Amino acid sequence: MSQAFLQLEFRVRHSPARRGEEVYAVGEHPSLGCWDPAQAVKLRHSPGEGVWLSAPVSVPAGVSIQYKYLLFCEGRFERWEAFDGNRTIGAATSRAGSRHSLVPPDDELDVLPAPPEPRWSAGASTPPPTPAGLAEADGTTGVSGQLSALDVSEGGSVIVVSYILPLLITRERETASWAIDWNLDSVLARRASAGRAEGKRVFWIGCPGV
Repeated sequence: MSQAFLQLEFRVRHSPARRGEEVYAVGEHPSLGCWDPAQAVKLRHSPGEGVWLSAPVSVPAGVSIQYKYLLFCEGRFERWEAFDGNRTIGAATSRAGSRHSLVPPDDELDVLPAPPEPRWSAGASTPPPTPAGLAEADGTTGVSGQLSALDVSEGGSVIVVSYILPLLITRERETASWAIDWNLDSVLARRASAGRAEGKRVFWIGCPGV
């Protein structure tokens, strides 16, 4: 059976505060850049409607999608949305092989809607854990969905898993050699550095993104 896909379209309300300001969307799925601002989806401004709109983005049906908006200015990354956590579009269904459009309600930049109340069966002794409770239990805070940390020993080791590692990879013209450095503008790299400052061993798993 062929994989079913949906055409996801983003809409977010934001009034540009400066000339050259632009809005992008980034998320966990490869079509949304795997949380890499350099691979984010650009939105176009529609002044008449007061919103920023994306072209349709193909995502698999039947899965929840986490995403967040970014601000760029004159082509340069400025910042993530100003709140902890991520936006989520619940799992949607589509017929196999079809490409139905999915247009979520308008978002508002820097404003995260309140999550729905958790549900559990009346016979359950305790409610299921909330995202905040899970974050507290495993030592993560989830600012942009990029960091997955796990204490694997009493010494406080941390495993960081990222689809694309926060690296700056450049090639020097004179020697034709490659230089690799951490991208310290990345939230992920800064958090790992904080872990090392606390005396924890940090292990990375991911791809260099080249």
